[in-house]
Amino acid sequence: MEQFKSDRDDLDLKINLDRCKTSLNRKQERMAIDWYILAARAEQAKQSQTGYKRWALKLEHQMVKLMQEAIEEARDHFLRNNVDNERAIANNGYTKLIKQNDVYMKKDEEKMDSALAQLKEQFDALAKEHSILKSLVESSIL
Repeated sequence: MEQFKSDRDDLDLKINLDRCKTSLNRKQERMAIDWYILAARAEQAKQSQTGYKRWALKLEHQMVKLMQEAIEEARDHFLRNNVDNERAIANNGYTKLIKQNDVYMKKDEEKMDSALAQLKEQFDALAKEHSILKSLVESSIL
């Protein structure tokens, strides 16, 4: 029975470890998304700089600066929306996974409790049979 409880505790620790790993993977995915977006922004900024140089030759300096600010604001808004959408999708999936995992854990816990109760009943029955045999042996000796 102690072994059964120990196995159950080990399973709980393993489940908690897997949850931590899932959380870490989730954070790593977010970081990868953020790095991808930063790289995309750097590439867009590089391409924009090439275009800005041509415009600076044709237009006044002030006009180019206003255009740059407007494009940066539009790009930042677009990238912010992409990040928010990706995070919302990831959070939704993670929440569903945790709920499903909790349901499985509860079912497994109920099964383990049921098995433990059955083992306890069997152990009690064996103890009772042992005491009966012991009393029979003692009475036959006497």
